[in-house]
Amino acid sequence: MRTGRGADHSGASLVVVIEDNLLILQSLRMLLEGWGYAVVAAASGEEALALLGGCRRTPHVIVTDYRLPHGQTGLEAIRDIHDLYGVRIPAVVLTGETAPDRIADILRHGCRLLSKPVSASALREALAAT
Repeated sequence: MRTGRGADHSGASLVVVIEDNLLILQSLRMLLEGWGYAVVAAASGEEALALLGGCRRTPHVIVTDYRLPHGQTGLEAIRDIHDLYGVRIPAVVLTGETAPDRIADILRHGCRLLSKPVSASALREALAAT
């Protein structure tokens, strides 16, 4: 287990966070839980799917890094979570990518884009807009 599920906030909006840098992942989880969100935190898309497999709640939003382990992208992880729930879930992609084609691809998929390093206020604003 990496970080697993956060504290039980049964009435709180559920946020899925996928980030392979464990320090960033834990920081995001703690920040989001501090804001009152329930959090499923995973270091890969596969781990997120495994943790969500037993979850009866549909996530409110997905927050994912663009580059994930094993050559997977955050866009692929988002697609897999959409497939799991059968609905489109709003998503925020965090990236240090600056290549115009990568940025265009993220936006074409209908995701919000936040450039790393991400400030707490920018993340909070992006979540509020979902």
